[in-house]
Amino acid sequence: MTPSQLVALQFVDAQGDVTASQIAEAMHLSQPTVTTLLDRLEERQWIARGRRDDDRRRVRISLTEAGKRQLSSTPTSLHEQFLARFRELPSWEQSSILAALQRVGGMLQATAVDAAPILDVGKIDRRAETD
Repeated sequence: MTPSQLVALQFVDAQGDVTASQIAEAMHLSQPTVTTLLDRLEERQWIARGRRDDDRRRVRISLTEAGKRQLSSTPTSLHEQFLARFRELPSWEQSSILAALQRVGGMLQATAVDAAPILDVGKIDRRAETD
């Protein structure tokens, strides 16, 4: 399973029935990329596509039993482990770590790169540094 497939499965699992557009928006991917991704997930029988009862024009994506089993057997990612441990830290320590990482990012001239869609750990003050 690729990381993109895992993220898509996790999103469908968390949200329930969703559309391809919702997945594309959440993952910051183009619609054609998501369609290809969903084709592969459907081939593996991890998702099912079907028409919505309330709007037959919209296709819903849902997790199958095989998809649920696949998710439950997937080891926890380093990202998830980090988030769980980071959230357990006192707020002063979280702030200290974030300040240090912002400083390193500034030293690497990476302040224009927004990694929030990938590394979102909650609300972060993203104001540009003035120094």
